[in-house]
Amino acid sequence: MEIMNPEIDYAAECDSLRAAYVRAHPQQRLKVIMQRIAQQEIGATRLVTMVSAVEALARSLVVNSVAAKTNQKLDIEGAYKKFRNGKPEDMVRMVLEHYDKGDPGLFFQGDTWDLFRLAVDFRNLIVHECTFLGQDKYPALIWACEEVLNALKEVAGLKS
Repeated sequence: MEIMNPEIDYAAECDSLRAAYVRAHPQQRLKVIMQRIAQQEIGATRLVTMVSAVEALARSLVVNSVAAKTNQKLDIEGAYKKFRNGKPEDMVRMVLEHYDKGDPGLFFQGDTWDLFRLAVDFRNLIVHECTFLGQDKYPALIWACEEVLNALKEVAGLKS
């Protein structure tokens, strides 16, 4: 039994969507990110979404800053390929460096940065091991992601 719709080119659709996001300005990416996180999800799904939101915005900011430095907007795809599989925490660090905000461990208040890095680890565990966490873990991890996302918006001068 075939389920795939023969009228849809799934691979081309995926490539097209990725290409649109690669070329989008960080403000445009933030709009889609904010629409996505407006969904009322809880637990594992919310944690995955929030880590991915930080990752997507940080990557967009890094890619656009690299492309701007090379003064070649046409090279944005090349910059994206370089950072496509980058770790979220590394990209956040690069954004903060770009805006002269220093080390994330010092920039973020309290245990925000440590919790964010744990959120990334737990997100990866949830996604790659098909598991879940105790409900008591999610609030602090999700909060840290929200703090990091808000900080990225602020340092980049983006509006929600």
